[in-house]
Amino acid sequence: RGCVRARHRHQSPRVRPPRHTTPGNPPPPKMSEAALEKLEAAQLRLGLADDAKLEKLVAAGLVNILKYLGSEHAPVRAKGIEVLTHIHKRVKDQPAVSLPLDKLVAHYAAAESPFEVNFTLMFVELALARAPPAERSAHAPGLLRRVAERAPAQRAHALALFAQHAPDVQLEPRDRFP
Repeated sequence: RGCVRARHRHQSPRVRPPRHTTPGNPPPPKMSEAALEKLEAAQLRLGLADDAKLEKLVAAGLVNILKYLGSEHAPVRAKGIEVLTHIHKRVKDQPAVSLPLDKLVAHYAAAESPFEVNFTLMFVELALARAPPAERSAHAPGLLRRVAERAPAQRAHALALFAQHAPDVQLEPRDRFP
């Protein structure tokens, strides 16, 4: 019995830190906890979805997940990147899965965070490659919105995507000269 006490006396109690914290960082506020729970639920749904249901889930949630990359909380951004990486791995080798090009281009124009812009461009590139020419023609010019405000690498990526799909774009002349 004396040995048992001695062994327990030298062991420290196992204290688990709260989820999503690190030793140097305080726990995130309740708002980020709710965001993390939503991202975890989305990741679970995507992970359990078969290939037939994947397209429907991605169409409904991709842009919402991209918005989490603009969060001020690092754990939320990290979880968002994790979920988006999972989506990218599943979708990139399945050309039959279409992506919501219209929503992605609109989000690209509105995105402020560098993470948001980079991941949105990655998914826009996949969506453009899968879209029919008429849809590419309608949405490729949207890549030029706010292009001058973007970082040089993002600007180059957006312009390269537009140039690649420019042959599909049919612009109407707006001003006629007499």
